[in-house]
Amino acid sequence: MKIEKRRILDCDYAVFEVPIRDNIVFMKEALYLSDSDKYFVIWVDRARFESVWFKYGCSVAPELARGNEDTWRNDYKVSLC
Repeated sequence: MKIEKRRILDCDYAVFEVPIRDNIVFMKEALYLSDSDKYFVIWVDRARFESVWFKYGCSVAPELARGNEDTWRNDYKVSLC
């Protein structure tokens, strides 16, 4: 996975290049810190994460925990424009 620092509209972002199927998508997260920040970027091993997520489920969205890539792509939070 490739990560770059980019300035977008006067803000610094970490831009992640994420390979999916036969394509690449990009995600970004602002690079600023304050006492009220509640969000973090955490790298995980996908296979281990999915194994634990499936085994213990997710009380918020169990259909996603037991889904697959097609299920996740159809989630309302995903936009692949």
